[in-house]
Amino acid sequence: MQMLAGPGIVINDCNHVAVISDGFRNRVAPPGLSFTGKYEELYAVVDLRPQLRIDPGIKAETKDGITVKILTFMPHRIGADGKQPELTRSFPYNSKDVENAAFYQTRIEHRWNREQEGEKLAHEEVEQVTWDRLVLSVGPPILKDIILRYTYDELLAPGNPRADIADAFSERTRAAMRPMGIEMVGGGISNIEAPDDVVKKRIEKWQAEWQYKILVQSGYAQSEAYRAKALAWTQAQLRTMYALVRVQQAMEDKGVIEPVLERLLIDAVASLMPEAMRPDKPRDLDELTDMPYDPVDTRPRPYLAAREFNPRMRPKT
Repeated sequence: MQMLAGPGIVINDCNHVAVISDGFRNRVAPPGLSFTGKYEELYAVVDLRPQLRIDPGIKAETKDGITVKILTFMPHRIGADGKQPELTRSFPYNSKDVENAAFYQTRIEHRWNREQEGEKLAHEEVEQVTWDRLVLSVGPPILKDIILRYTYDELLAPGNPRADIADAFSERTRAAMRPMGIEMVGGGISNIEAPDDVVKKRIEKWQAEWQYKILVQSGYAQSEAYRAKALAWTQAQLRTMYALVRVQQAMEDKGVIEPVLERLLIDAVASLMPEAMRPDKPRDLDELTDMPYDPVDTRPRPYLAAREFNPRMRPKT
């Protein structure tokens, strides 16, 4: 058929260029009217407008082995050395990039399937991957490599890890596609989706962590309240015991103390002592003063503390 090709004409609008080949050499027919030579035929039509390709769900595995699904979009165009479109002009392009992307980067996609279950022979389907679909082959491995550096918790951590992933993906994809004659004009990812059972377990983990924090804070508040109450009670014991001892001393000095009143004072002072130190039936205040001190027992010693304020409450030597 190539023997019958050319000469002829090729008409392109401002959005397209054509790649023409005679089997040995390639050339780009720009927008407008072009003529083909002998043996030349149309190899490919290249759209110069930005192309948006979307992968609805790239499955990537995290560092801790959880598979997530990410919708990814990859806008790109034929290399134009960074030039932007202008009014009254066709879309910019680089002829070498057009030839590189449309001709030298041609790839073949193979698929095998069996029409019937149990069939031994597989049918092969062969399809040419055009330049505008190359990014769908290059992008997913890059994204999978980036996700593999994160744990699932890190993907959902405070801050904006998704933006960092999108920036890294866009930068690496741009570097990988540029040698193919293709410029990336953006790129990004949507929400990072995990299986329902993983999401459920993560919610349960969050609940357990917050319940633990609440219990810790509640226990700390209760312990502070108990400590404040214990301190207030100890101070009240000290004041009460000191007052009772002074009453008893004053009555002894005046010689007006009665045995019954003395007994009541002794019992009152003993009732304010820690239970571990309290004698069954103390005979007098001296017996209460002479009670041994247990260094292991760290509970408040209101009576012993009060004794330091009053020399008459100290043990006799």
